[in-house]
Amino acid sequence: GLYLAPFAGIMFLWFIAVVRDQLGEREDRFFATVFFGSGLLFVSLGFAAAAVACAVAVGYRYLGLEAPTVEQMRIVRSLSYTLLFAFASRAAAVFLFSIATLGLRSRSFPRWFAWTGYLFGIILLLVVTFWDWIVLLLPAWVAVASLFILRRERVVRRAGPGSVSAG
Repeated sequence: GLYLAPFAGIMFLWFIAVVRDQLGEREDRFFATVFFGSGLLFVSLGFAAAAVACAVAVGYRYLGLEAPTVEQMRIVRSLSYTLLFAFASRAAAVFLFSIATLGLRSRSFPRWFAWTGYLFGIILLLVVTFWDWIVLLLPAWVAVASLFILRRERVVRRAGPGSVSAG
């Protein structure tokens, strides 16, 4: 997990860049700033949670530290859980609210899909404390948003340069 987490973060940052490129001049500066900031915060908190979760194993395996006690493992697990589920999930909710708003205002996404962003954001704000697996809503939503972007790019390429705008 420690080796895969950075790649997931990098891919998420790439998604943010693609969305900003797609919006171009239609980008609302306020919501774009919230979108960008919450995305960076989400990735940072995810990196921190992964680092904390793996720190004890890395210390034992590669740094020659003593084997952790059960109490140390509980503390590390609690800290990692708190970073991911109490803080990163809320940053993900803000990210969904802002990208849904950008999608509605710029008409980059179908209305129904933008509204699911609001719904998923509310769920992440309220439900993640009761059911951990709900955090998978964000990657699922991002995957579908990526499909909309890829479809739009394919249509633009087929139409030829200058005949259809990217929006």
